[in-house]
Amino acid sequence: MRIVTFFDASAGDIGGEQNGHPESVAATVEMSARKACERHPYAADILYFCAFLQPDVIPDEILGLTVDETVFREGVVALRRYSLITFNDQMAIFSVHRLVQSVVADSLSPEARTQWRNRIVEVLYVTFCIAELFFNASTYPLAGEII
Repeated sequence: MRIVTFFDASAGDIGGEQNGHPESVAATVEMSARKACERHPYAADILYFCAFLQPDVIPDEILGLTVDETVFREGVVALRRYSLITFNDQMAIFSVHRLVQSVVADSLSPEARTQWRNRIVEVLYVTFCIAELFFNASTYPLAGEII
């Protein structure tokens, strides 16, 4: 499922405020997101996924679960190029500014928000079930921080 159409369709219709965000913030995020998605289509999925997680601690193993490693890395490079996400190499975690999350989440219809939240719950469920099978879940350090 790709929901890139928001970034394409809304390029010219920002005026005053959009979903409570000042025009300049929404316009900057949308323009950056549109350019990142032009560089790599998977960037949209990563950005939407990150819009509903705790913004400062997003483990890369969770983001990379749903797609080939090369595709994932190329999508990440596109988003990093436009400063839509940052990556801490030492901890292997991503972060997304709360304003970016807010503008991206607000760009979705209520139905699309529900779909993305459901998708995230499924990925987290699988991730933590695997962690429980192979590790003691209490030692999985990021489990409590990302939700």
